[in-house]
Amino acid sequence: ASTPSAQLRARVLAEVGPSPLPPLAMPLRPERGALWRRAGIAAAIALVMFGADWFAHARSTPAPQQAVRYSYAMRSPSGQLVQFTGVEGSERVTVTMDGI
Repeated sequence: ASTPSAQLRARVLAEVGPSPLPPLAMPLRPERGALWRRAGIAAAIALVMFGADWFAHARSTPAPQQAVRYSYAMRSPSGQLVQFTGVEGSERVTVTMDGI
């Protein structure tokens, strides 16, 4: 009770003779788990390459030479001028009002 593939292999060996090449190290049709494992490895490699490229780009992008300063002014309901000045990203804001 040999399988059709074994019968075909025996017939080919009888007609052609043994192959001079070594047998394949991996099966031609890997099991389903192996395919998922290979897909996972390929995705992990792609993520690592993307992350490395992103990190290299972030390190090579020059930082701004001078921080962006801002200044806003408005009048209070009583008519006083109020000014807010500071640097973007800083926690410190300077507030000045008329006469103070």
